[in-house]
Amino acid sequence: GKTIVALLAVDACMVSETLHAEVYKKVSKYIDIKKSNLLIAATHSHTAGPDTPSEDKSCAQIDRIYLEWLYNACADTVICAYQRKENAKLKLAMANVEGISFCRNYLLKNGVSRTNPGIGNPDIVKPLAGVDNDVPVLIVENEQGKNLGILYTYANHQDSVDGCEVSGDWSSIVSLKLKEKYGPDFISIMFIGTAGNINQVDVNNLDKDYNP
Repeated sequence: GKTIVALLAVDACMVSETLHAEVYKKVSKYIDIKKSNLLIAATHSHTAGPDTPSEDKSCAQIDRIYLEWLYNACADTVICAYQRKENAKLKLAMANVEGISFCRNYLLKNGVSRTNPGIGNPDIVKPLAGVDNDVPVLIVENEQGKNLGILYTYANHQDSVDGCEVSGDWSSIVSLKLKEKYGPDFISIMFIGTAGNINQVDVNNLDKDYNP
């Protein structure tokens, strides 16, 4: 009842120290929270608005106007959550999701390993690792038993949208689907799992209509 912790997930490929500093500076004007207790994570959407420069600069060009909006939006989210706080119950559940995520590193017949070797590649011998199908879910209920929202984690790259379209990727669809089921105020927060070598591409799916 005395310690304030804020968990913030941002639709971004990565989060910089500058973003954390700017958000904290704004939040701390309204909330007495330790800087170390403001935890910010990126959803790692490859097509979210950029917080840091892209290596190839093909899509993610830094936009100062966007950054200032982003800092304010992140701070406002934390401040509004604090102002709306209420007594709640926390429940931990564990789901298991199979057939969606796949290892993206494979051993080829020539003895080398390759990332994303291509769907149906005849030189694939085997994946170089397994995947984590566990989905821990922290469910938040109010005192009346109404579901307010969830925090969850899943190990799968947020890289299912091609090109340079701006998108929150699959976690944003999860959020929309849960709002359809539980109401527009239902909050769904995803913290990406350890998905450095896991994505949604099943290289062994030879269906001609398959679109990962």
